[in-house]
Amino acid sequence: MAPTEALQPCIVLRLQAYGEADEIAVLLHPLRGRVDAIARAARKSRSRFSGLAPFAEVGAMLQSGRGRLPNLREVVALGPGLGDAPSWTALCLASHATDLAAQCAQPEHEDTRLYAWLRHAIAAVREGTAGRARGLRVGIEATLLDALGVLADLQVCARCHRSTAAGAAWPDPEAGLLCSACASIDKVGLPADVVLALALVVDDPRRLHDLAPALGSAAAGVAAHRIAQRVAQVVPGVRKGSELLREAIAADEG
Repeated sequence: MAPTEALQPCIVLRLQAYGEADEIAVLLHPLRGRVDAIARAARKSRSRFSGLAPFAEVGAMLQSGRGRLPNLREVVALGPGLGDAPSWTALCLASHATDLAAQCAQPEHEDTRLYAWLRHAIAAVREGTAGRARGLRVGIEATLLDALGVLADLQVCARCHRSTAAGAAWPDPEAGLLCSACASIDKVGLPADVVLALALVVDDPRRLHDLAPALGSAAAGVAAHRIAQRVAQVVPGVRKGSELLREAIAADEG
């Protein structure tokens, strides 16, 4: 018998129909990175794959197969995923997060920060999206950039190294913030409460749901734009998903 391997925990990033009854599952593991596996006859019977669902945190049993991909022998649910009957907005937000993770994750590459980021993102969406969709997107993308190590310092001016707590400008998505003293008064753009909310959510992503209203406010528009620009630079392959998400956010605010 071919050797088996237990992977626990994993998050299901994608499921894709394959052939008449199989599914290809894309999983994220904190130590193994991205893992692609094939679930034989999963679309005919879920008896061995009861936990196999998008966004779910699962335990998986893999077995080496004859083909390129290992066989997914069994999947058990470890967490609630998005919960029961998630809204369209929640599905769009969670899909955006898992698409970002799938683009960033590498096979056989340990990335505990990326895994923790995705767990927090899905948990924040599960808590509820009503009136929070825009802010959840901003927070999800900001904390991703931080997990990847490419987010500008939000608390210190890139020019004079003073605090940005009184408000800041963000002239370029790759560059750091400028404090109110170094930026023109009419170009500050980020008021103090937005800078504080961004800094708090990056410091502790578990607060994302609570801070989403501040991150989605009109005053946070500059931050949302710069963060989205930076994500498009770092992870360009998710633009189609971003378009669907914009529609969902517009519907949430309508």
